[in-house]
Amino acid sequence: MVASPTQRTLQALRKQSYIAAVVEKWNAHARIRQDLFGCIDVLGCNDEGIIGIQATTKPNARARLKKAWQEPRLAQWLRSGARFEVWGWHRMPNGRWHCQITPVSMDDLTSEAT
Repeated sequence: MVASPTQRTLQALRKQSYIAAVVEKWNAHARIRQDLFGCIDVLGCNDEGIIGIQATTKPNARARLKKAWQEPRLAQWLRSGARFEVWGWHRMPNGRWHCQITPVSMDDLTSEAT
């Protein structure tokens, strides 16, 4: 069975001593998946704090990043001290999986708004 980007993200976080959980949900009425605050699939926390992650494939990472920049609730999330990253998974030529991690800061949101 092929693991989804979300499952790969959970595994990677747990290897880094995070407790982690999926926070996107299936909305059966609308027949869509809904992310927490419009952009978070996975939450993780450890002694360093809380992180929200948008888990996707590398080819889709840029679109997810743009979507996150446009999400007004993300600014409040970041102001609270929590972190946010987009994790784009892809298979390397050697067959191993690699994750491209793109952190998002308040500066990113400010520069994208202008």
